[in-house]
Amino acid sequence: MTNTTMHRDQLRQVALSSGAERDAYLLNHPISMRPVEVLTRSIEEAFLQVVTAVKYRQLGLCFQAPFRLGKTTAACIIASNISQVVPHLAVHLMVAKTHEKVSERAFYGDACDSFMLTNEGTAEERSGRLRKAIVAACQAVDGNQFLLMIDEGQNWGEKEWEWFRDTSNVLLKDSKITLTTVTFGDMRLGAMRGRFQRTRQDLWARFMMKSTVFSGIRHKEDLAYFLSQLDNAEKYEYPAGSGISFSEFFFPLAYSAGWRLENQTDAIWKAFERAASKVCRKVDELGMQWVSDTVVDFLISRTLGDFEGFNCGPDDWDNSVAASRFVESLV
Repeated sequence: MTNTTMHRDQLRQVALSSGAERDAYLLNHPISMRPVEVLTRSIEEAFLQVVTAVKYRQLGLCFQAPFRLGKTTAACIIASNISQVVPHLAVHLMVAKTHEKVSERAFYGDACDSFMLTNEGTAEERSGRLRKAIVAACQAVDGNQFLLMIDEGQNWGEKEWEWFRDTSNVLLKDSKITLTTVTFGDMRLGAMRGRFQRTRQDLWARFMMKSTVFSGIRHKEDLAYFLSQLDNAEKYEYPAGSGISFSEFFFPLAYSAGWRLENQTDAIWKAFERAASKVCRKVDELGMQWVSDTVVDFLISRTLGDFEGFNCGPDDWDNSVAASRFVESLV
C-alpha cells in the first residue's frame, strides 16, 4: 500500500466518521459556499465559447440572462479554469459597479480595487496603474493576451465602456497586449447592446457584437448533468485527496449502497413542478439559485438520516424546494 493510498484511506475515515474533525470539514464544505461552483451544461457551453473567443483573439463577447440563472457562477468557473486550457493567458474577474455620479476617476478606482491596487491619485494615475498590472500579469505567464471577465456588466454606461476601450487601445499600442472582454449581465445588458448597435457601433463592435443568452436548467437532462457532477469525486472531491464526492460526504452509508443524487432527477423536477403549480405556473426553466439552494438544503438537513437503505420521498424534496424560496420568485 502506497503512502498516498494510506493518506487517502485515513482522510476518508476521518471525514466520514462522526466527530469534531468531520464537523470542521462540514462547516467548510464547498457546497455551503455561495455561489456553489459546480459545472452545468450551460456553463460548459459558455466555457467553450469563451475558449474559442480567446484562441481567435476576439475582442469581446457577452452573455445575458434573467435573474438568478447562474451568471456569476459561470463567470467564476470560467475565470478559474480557462488558463488550464489556454496556456500563457492572464485572467481576471471583476464586478462592474454603478455610481450615482459617473466619473473617470471613480471608474478607474473601482478597477484598481478589483486588482487589489492602491486607488490613490488622479484618473490618469489610476488608469496607468491598472495598465501596468495587466502588463505584469501577462509577463508572469509569458503571454501577451489578457482575458477580463466582467460580471454585472449592465451597471456600466456609455462612458465606462469608452474608458475601458481607451485602456484596451493603449495596451495594444504600447505593450502589444490583446485584451479580450467577456461580459455577463442581466437583460438590461441586451438593451444596452441594442442601443450601442444603433448609436455607438464602435462600442458595440468592441464589446458586444457577439452575444449569447445564458440559460439555467432547461430540462431534466440539464438537471441530471448537474447532479451527476456532485456524485463524481474525480471532478468534485472534498476533502482534497480523499476521493469523496460531494454527495458521498453527506450520505456515506447510502452512497456505499448505490444511492446517487443523479437518480433523484425525476423526483426533484417533479417537486419544482408541484411548487410552481401552487401559483398556477409551469416549469420551463429553472434558475441555478433555486436548484443549488434546494440541493444544498437537502444534503445538509437530511445528512443525519443517512443509512444504507436510505431513500427519500416526495415530501423531502418538496420541503427543500420550499426552503429555496423558489415559489416566491414566481409571484
